[in-house]
Amino acid sequence: MVTNRSAPRAYNRHVSVAAHASAVPRQELVVLMDGQCPMCRRIGARLRALDRAGRLIIADGSDAEVRDRHAPGLDEATALAAMHVVMPDGARYAGYDGFLHIARVIPLLWPLWLLGRLPFAGPIGRFAYRYIAANRRRDGRCSDLVCMR
Repeated sequence: MVTNRSAPRAYNRHVSVAAHASAVPRQELVVLMDGQCPMCRRIGARLRALDRAGRLIIADGSDAEVRDRHAPGLDEATALAAMHVVMPDGARYAGYDGFLHIARVIPLLWPLWLLGRLPFAGPIGRFAYRYIAANRRRDGRCSDLVCMR
């Protein structure tokens, strides 16, 4: 029996998830949300709960110092109109596009990231995000009791 030792070895399908996850470079994303919006704060709290790997830094986009530190040049009106995601290289994505970057680093949101990459999903997702953002209530400062409901 002759064997070809130069043939590539079969791919080991039993590689652990932990080994795979450690090979993926860590990306920390800064998520700037409207800290005076109860709905935004509630979403931020849910994202924190889903982010078991600690890849998201949720920050208040209504705070000028926070904006200057994470997204220099981002004015208040623009920051409050939509959520902004700041990538490690400094690139910024707003609204639906920012959400897709969040979904990419949180494993439980990967199905939404995959669906969001379909050709028809972008226009629909951007429209839905703009509609919800434009019609959200912003009744003063949000207390943690209000936001946790």
